[in-house]
Amino acid sequence: MKKNGGKIHARGQANLETMAIFAAVIIMVLVIAIALPAQASSGEMVRQQSAAKTSVTLLTTTADEVYLAGEGSSRRIWVDMPASFSYADSFIGSHTGSESWSQRKAVSIYLEGVGDVISSGHAPLCGNWPATSGRWQINVVYNDSDPPHVMVNGNC
Repeated sequence: MKKNGGKIHARGQANLETMAIFAAVIIMVLVIAIALPAQASSGEMVRQQSAAKTSVTLLTTTADEVYLAGEGSSRRIWVDMPASFSYADSFIGSHTGSESWSQRKAVSIYLEGVGDVISSGHAPLCGNWPATSGRWQINVVYNDSDPPHVMVNGNC
């Protein structure tokens, strides 16, 4: 009787161990499933931040080149406006609309959840970013009116 009872006990223990292993695997799968979307979201935010940094740096560099070239100078460049950018909080030249041209040398793309991605150059500039996200071609043009400055996407 003892041998038969021992077999039942061993079989019961094996079933219990199998269930414990299965439960541990399910818990690990759940942890991974919860962590992956957060990691993917973080990776997307890094990609958007990188695109914004590339765009603001390209714009200030191009504005400096156009400004130094002088009258008649213009260039077209491609910029990427990330999906999480806020048009209302982004600016070219000055966020406050300062009248002082010496303070209109910065550009910013504001990303929701991150903040401003800023670059500044030497050329005074004014203008507007494209209103929606995506890849856009913009015009960077020298304006020799008083004071000389660089216009981005329009007449200002």
